[in-house]
Amino acid sequence: MLIVVGSLGSLVAMADPSRARLLPLTLAMLFSGAGVYLFGFGVAYLGERVLGSTDIPFFVGLLVGSLGGAILGLVIGIRRNLRLNHTGKMKTNQASQENGIE
Repeated sequence: MLIVVGSLGSLVAMADPSRARLLPLTLAMLFSGAGVYLFGFGVAYLGERVLGSTDIPFFVGLLVGSLGGAILGLVIGIRRNLRLNHTGKMKTNQASQENGIE
């Protein structure tokens, strides 16, 4: 569910400039959902091969995957918004200076 809501929300936030401020939250949902699957099942598989148990490694993978994915998605979204805001302000300032508007 996190992957579906996060991906649809990310598409909307990227396509509509008025909703661009929501991109960090939607990317956090998307990456959190993907991290749960990757880390949860990956660590459970490794835990089964190494330790012979899947319970504790699976739950550790769920925790690390969800938190790590959410933090990664949030950071990527914030950096994207900062980059777009910075370039947008620079273009606006350059156009204002060219037109003689201070």
